[in-house]
Amino acid sequence: MRSSLRTIALTLVALATAVAGTTPAAAGSGPPPYKVTYYKWLSCSDATASTASITYAQAHTTTEGVDVHWAELHGAITTCRPADTPYAYALAMYGNGYGSGEAFPYAYSNSLAMDYANFIRIYPDVQAVCVIANETTRMACVSVDWVPAEAGVLPVIGGPLPTDSPRVDVPAVTNLRVETGGPVPPGCMKCG
Repeated sequence: MRSSLRTIALTLVALATAVAGTTPAAAGSGPPPYKVTYYKWLSCSDATASTASITYAQAHTTTEGVDVHWAELHGAITTCRPADTPYAYALAMYGNGYGSGEAFPYAYSNSLAMDYANFIRIYPDVQAVCVIANETTRMACVSVDWVPAEAGVLPVIGGPLPTDSPRVDVPAVTNLRVETGGPVPPGCMKCG
């Protein structure tokens, strides 16, 4: 009797696996991987350089159990030569002795000029946010100040900041490996 139950159970598992179209080992392997894009910094000769302006800068705070702070920057970038993906610029935040950037791809354009509008998360020790051409080349910066609030502090954009200010005189470590897309849901014809 015991062997009959075991045989029936194994048969049911085999049928369920065959219907699902997977093997037991693959069934627990998780969703398919995301697409990975590797951005690159746009290199310029010493005679030319990419430039940027910041025409709008605003700080935002959202509450998700804790306060989450963001700096929003808009402006224009003029590259030293034509660029699009996989070349990237970044927004970088600078705190007490550190810099950290978030890369964004250049938008395709037939000209060297491009508008941008992006956000970067900031923390209460951040003193500045910049648009950077690479980890050590700052193109435009604004200062970030913090004002007391009921439950802590809130960020305020203080105004333009020189790109050689001591507040931003460190490399902004930036991850140029970006995961995009994601697992495709079953039956989604347009998702691939």
